[in-house]
Amino acid sequence: MTRQSLTLIHGWGFGPRAWQPVLPLLTGRYDLRVLALPGYGGTDDWRSPSSTLADLADFIATSLPENRPTILCGWSLGAFAALATAAHHPSLVRALVLVGGNARFTIAEKWPEALPGEQLDEFVAALKRDPLALLKQFSLLVHKGDSAARLAIRAMAPCLADGLPASIGSLRNGLELLRVADLRDIAPQIAQPTLLLHGEVDPLMPLAGAQRLAALLPNAALEVFAGCAHAPFAANPERFVARLDSFTRALA
Repeated sequence: MTRQSLTLIHGWGFGPRAWQPVLPLLTGRYDLRVLALPGYGGTDDWRSPSSTLADLADFIATSLPENRPTILCGWSLGAFAALATAAHHPSLVRALVLVGGNARFTIAEKWPEALPGEQLDEFVAALKRDPLALLKQFSLLVHKGDSAARLAIRAMAPCLADGLPASIGSLRNGLELLRVADLRDIAPQIAQPTLLLHGEVDPLMPLAGAQRLAALLPNAALEVFAGCAHAPFAANPERFVARLDSFTRALA
C-alpha cells in the first residue's frame, strides 16, 4: 500500500528538531517531510518584517509535492502557516493537523483568547538583549503547567543544543509576523478535513482559542490533551501519533 504524504512544520524558535519526539514513531508510517521555515536549518532568511502569512504559504508550497496532496501538520507558528497554505494553495493540501493552533496569536478586538500583546513585546525586547537566553526561557514556557513537563523539556532539548536554531533576523521577523497573524476571515473558507490537537493547559494559545477556531473551520474536529501544555507531541508522543494515525486512516 502506498504510504500517505505527511509534512511537518515546526514552530517559532525551535526549528525542525522540534519534531524529534515523534519522528521515530512516524518514520515508516508515512511518506514524511520535515520542513524548515525561513532562516532555520540552513534556509535563506525571512524576507522582511513585512512578510505575510501568504508569503510564508508561498514558501512552503515550493517544498510540497505537486502531484500528490499532502497532510500538512503544523505546530504553533507552523499551524498558522499550515492554515495559510491550505487557503492559498488548496490543491497541495489534502488535510490539516493543527497543533497548538489559533486564529490569532495575540489578543485582538472580539478575540481575547490569545496571547497578550505585552507578552510578545517582552519577547521582542528579550531577543534584542540575549537571543539564546530568550529561547531557553521560551522553551520552558512552552511546557509550563504540563503534567509531563520534565519529559517534554528533555525531549525537545536538542533544539537548542547547538545554539540558535535560526538567524536573529528570522527570529525577529517571525515574532512580527505572529503579532499581526489573523486567520479569522480565512478559516471559514478552508474545506480540507482538519484535526486540532491542543493541550488543556496551553500557556501560549488558550484552549478557548482553539475551540473558537474549530468552530470557524467547516470540517474540523478538536481533541484536547488533558494535562498537556503547548507541545502535546513532546509530552505524550504515543497518544499524539495514535490520534494522528486514526485521523489519516479515515482519509483513505
